[in-house]
Amino acid sequence: MPGPAYTLNQAEPFKMSRAKLQDFLDCARCFILDRRYAITPASMPSFTINKAIDEYLKVEFDEHRATQTVHPAVASLGKEFVPFAHDKIDMWRKSQGNNAGVRVLHHASNIEFFGAIDDIWWLPNTGEIFLVDYKTTARDVALTELGEAEYQNAYRRQLDMYQWLLRHNGVPVEDRAYFFYATVIKKLPSFEMSLHLEPSLIEYEGSTEWVELKLLEVRAALDNPRLPEPSSSCENCKFVDAASSLE
Repeated sequence: MPGPAYTLNQAEPFKMSRAKLQDFLDCARCFILDRRYAITPASMPSFTINKAIDEYLKVEFDEHRATQTVHPAVASLGKEFVPFAHDKIDMWRKSQGNNAGVRVLHHASNIEFFGAIDDIWWLPNTGEIFLVDYKTTARDVALTELGEAEYQNAYRRQLDMYQWLLRHNGVPVEDRAYFFYATVIKKLPSFEMSLHLEPSLIEYEGSTEWVELKLLEVRAALDNPRLPEPSSSCENCKFVDAASSLE
C-alpha cells in the first residue's frame, strides 16, 4: 500500500484537486482516510463515451478559438459566444502532470488547489468572459434545466471552484457560467451505428465565497489527529458500519 499523502502539520504545500475537495464535501472522514492514511474508497468506472465527446468538443471549439468565430451548435441556440483565446488554455484543460490544470497556492491553508476546466467563452462586443463546462447525458429530448439531485449540485460546486481558480489566475470570469450539454437522443427511428446529439445551454449563477472557507476546513481536518465523524449520507461509511456490526 502506498505511503500517506499527508503528514500532520506538514510544512510543504499540500496538493489537492477540485475532485478531492468535492470528496471532502461528500464525507470528511473518507477524505482523511484517503489523503492521510492512503485508504482509498472503491473507485467508480470511467465514463469513456463522455470523455470522448469532451475531447471532440475541445477540438471543434479550438478551431473556432483560432478564428474567433461562433461554433454552429452555439449559433443554433441563438447565442454569440466565441471561445476565449488564452496562452494557458491548453495547460488549464489538462488533468495530468505536475503543472496541469488551473492552480492556486492558497497561503492561509498552505494548499495548492487545482482543477482542469473544459472551456472559457466570451462576448467580443461586451468583453464579458464566461466559464463553460461540457456535460453529456442521454434522454428522450435535450436537457434544458439542471435538477436538484446531489450530483447536479456537485456540478454547480464544480463551476464555483473553477471560477475561484480562474479569478486567482487573473481571468475575470463573470458570476454567470454555463453548462454546455450534449444530449444523446434515445428515442429515434433507427440507430445506424451513430449517436444523435442535441446541444443545449444551461445558465448558472456561480458563488465562490465558500471555497476559501472549505480550504481552511480541509487543512484543519488534515491536522486534527482525530478522524471526522462519518457523513450520514456516505455509502462507504454505511457499508463499513454494517459490515463491522456482523463481526
